[in-house]
Amino acid sequence: MFFRTYNINVNSQSGITIVALVITIVILIILAGISVGAITNDNGIISQATNAKNDIQYQQWSEKIDAAIIDVETKHVNPTFDDVCQELKNKGIIDDDSQVDKKTGTITTNEPSCVIEGKLEDYL
Repeated sequence: MFFRTYNINVNSQSGITIVALVITIVILIILAGISVGAITNDNGIISQATNAKNDIQYQQWSEKIDAAIIDVETKHVNPTFDDVCQELKNKGIIDDDSQVDKKTGTITTNEPSCVIEGKLEDYL
């Protein structure tokens, strides 16, 4: 009978050791924590995007109000506060006069709602 013998050298095995695997997992957990923090903290990506969206909406409403005021001034020689309010309603910026404070000139726009100040000071 013929038997073959194989020499297996236990020290020559290659592969990932448990220590290397644990170190890799710890590094990935640290990186995930940093990433989640950068996205969700008070000055993170999500809050910055929300602030940018709100600023854009404010600027868009402000420009629409400016355009409505220019339209009123081209239609009327001496436009009144009521003329401006009517034009704001015609342009869909406000629904009724209650959205305009007649004492301060503050305009609360339709959805998305923004509070715009200082546009009607000349008509108060």
